[in-house]
Amino acid sequence: MKKKRDIYILILSHGKLAEEFYNTAKMIVGSVNNVYPFSFMKEMAFQTFEKKVVRFVKKNKDHDIIIFTDLFGGSCFNICSSLVNKKNVRIISGLNLGVLLEAILLKNSNTLDEVVNALERKKNDTIIYVNKKLIK
Repeated sequence: MKKKRDIYILILSHGKLAEEFYNTAKMIVGSVNNVYPFSFMKEMAFQTFEKKVVRFVKKNKDHDIIIFTDLFGGSCFNICSSLVNKKNVRIISGLNLGVLLEAILLKNSNTLDEVVNALERKKNDTIIYVNKKLIK
């Protein structure tokens, strides 16, 4: 039987959103090992940020990696396009706190594809129109 590899989570965002998601996740679940925020700041060159992300992925080729991006089609998402064919990388766009927490809780006891499949099944549960749900 194949040994389960560690899963690393990268959070890519415009501004400090990645850092705040990371800090909030720590506040809620405590330890969040192998979770790394990458913030694309206004003053940063696209190529500089891209090199930082690609370098991290290459350095951690012996680990499975889930990359969350904040916005489909945005700069952070576009950086990941060169990584989409890597066997150890899965990319999820449209990050929210519920999905991130789910990934953090699942990653230690599931394989990469099991985590991603579970997240994809939950996608319709992440946005709830409360008025419609509570007002009959």
